[in-house]
Amino acid sequence: MNNVTRYNFVMYGLKKADFNRFDQLVKEKITENLLAEGIAQTLIEKYLQNIGEATYTETSDRSILSQMNDMIWIAQYDMDRNMRESNELGIDQVNRFLNDYIMTKLPQLYPRQAMLEALENL
Repeated sequence: MNNVTRYNFVMYGLKKADFNRFDQLVKEKITENLLAEGIAQTLIEKYLQNIGEATYTETSDRSILSQMNDMIWIAQYDMDRNMRESNELGIDQVNRFLNDYIMTKLPQLYPRQAMLEALENL
């Protein structure tokens, strides 16, 4: 989850070897998700040039932690429903849904909209 825009996505089914290239994998998944959102490739490339290395960190922001936990719960529910209905996780659709979920801490309310505005203001 992006701290500023609350833009988030789930990476599902990672294997141990994936963590050896975690930074690269995160950037690939960010790119895939933003492209699926209809974000212009030029904005995505500009964003990728400005982000640092992906790292694991603890958060002291209880609001972000709470929203991350909510997104995990919603993603699990949606993936379970997808499996019951179509026998597929539908992770791409889950990620689209997560960023259309209202975040009251955002002036724009929706992470997708907040991320687009942030990218356009780079």
